[in-house]
Amino acid sequence: MTEKLTSVQNPRIKRVVKLRQRRQRERERSFLIEGYRELTRAIEGAFPISELYHCPEMYLGDNEPALVAAIAASGAECFEVAPVVFEKIAYRDRPEGLLGVAPTADWGLDRIDVSGSPLLIVATSIEKPGNLGTILRCADAAGARGVIVCDRVTDIFNPNVVRASIGNLFTVPIAEAETAELLSWLRTHQIRSVATSPDATLCY
Repeated sequence: MTEKLTSVQNPRIKRVVKLRQRRQRERERSFLIEGYRELTRAIEGAFPISELYHCPEMYLGDNEPALVAAIAASGAECFEVAPVVFEKIAYRDRPEGLLGVAPTADWGLDRIDVSGSPLLIVATSIEKPGNLGTILRCADAAGARGVIVCDRVTDIFNPNVVRASIGNLFTVPIAEAETAELLSWLRTHQIRSVATSPDATLCY
């Protein structure tokens, strides 16, 4: 049975709001997933969702109840919240009435499939979360086997990474590594490196 929350002073709600902060995400090892498309891709990618906060009054269509049911069936705790409460926890300008909490993960190079001749995207020292999300979208469009975040600056579980990736954070394999580790790994697997630049004359 779905528990209903109506107060913005509820301790659960205050905790969810704090997860917008990197320090809190790293302390709790949890992050936020907001939106129908993003949560759908998390479920499709078998990504675990521990909690779901939903507001039926804010749904944009008729498919949301089925997604809520699927997330509940996966084992997540579900909480129906009042519109004023959802507005408090939402980080989007136009909330869709769906927000999940999920555990973060330590993603190493071993999760990248290197069979054949894989196309891999290496994102080095990316500072802006939106840019990393965009790289994940482009990797998906280009059919890349995975994205490797090298010398991480931004938090890959930042809400803006999730939003800008439109859920591809859950469908494109992603790993983190430092430069020395990555270069050794690339040599071991005989993967050729190609540098990219906005000024290059050859397009992929």
